Amino acid sequence: MEHNRLLRGLTGDELRWLESFWKEARVSAGTQLLTIGKPNERLYLLDEGVVRLSRRALFLPTTFVEEVQAGRFFGESSVLDGQPSLEDAVAVTEVRLRYFRQASLLEILSSEHRAAQQILRNLVAFMVGRLREMDERLASYAGDVDGLQRYLN
Repeated sequence: MEHNRLLRGLTGDELRWLESFWKEARVSAGTQLLTIGKPNERLYLLDEGVVRLSRRALFLPTTFVEEVQAGRFFGESSVLDGQPSLEDAVAVTEVRLRYFRQASLLEILSSEHRAAQQILRNLVAFMVGRLREMDERLASYAGDVDGLQRYLN
């Protein structure tokens, strides 16, 4: 069974179909996978190890840091919209991962294969989850002007 959130719900046949689209890699600790503001053409699927993601909102001086482990994916925003990366991604440990190049992912998503539909559903669910987290974080400051000011400074 596939444990990566992007590939959840796919059958063995669908995963085998996708194998021709992804590449596999091992990287050592300290390797920079994404850089804020730089082009990115890879959506990464983390199979082993730990990666530190750092995001900086354009209007906030605060950097949000998250360490992700096997089962997560990252780099999706810049691959989908063609804009520079919104996050830094650095391997904390040795990492084993798979990645889709932008052209491959777009080819998958434009196909009528059931796997494409499931991947799209998984992407949307993940991104909506992120939006909900941001909404909750901002709502927690509603009416707390001092708290919001401390958060922004």
